[in-house]
Amino acid sequence: MKEYKTFVVHIQATPKSNGNDSIIHWIVEYKKLHEGVSHPETLLSFVEDMFKDIDAHLCK
Repeated sequence: MKEYKTFVVHIQATPKSNGNDSIIHWIVEYKKLHEGVSHPETLLSFVEDMFKDIDAHLCK
């Protein structure tokens, strides 16, 4: 996180009409300190895996 000027994650859960499920939208906004900083694909993969784990836990 030291390579980014800002890093903000927005998460929105919208219930489906069936009352049992939700749709999750997440947006990641970031500004790199300079052009030599890579995009945060590794972090995005981690967050995606985390949401899959949360989903699996909640669906038990």
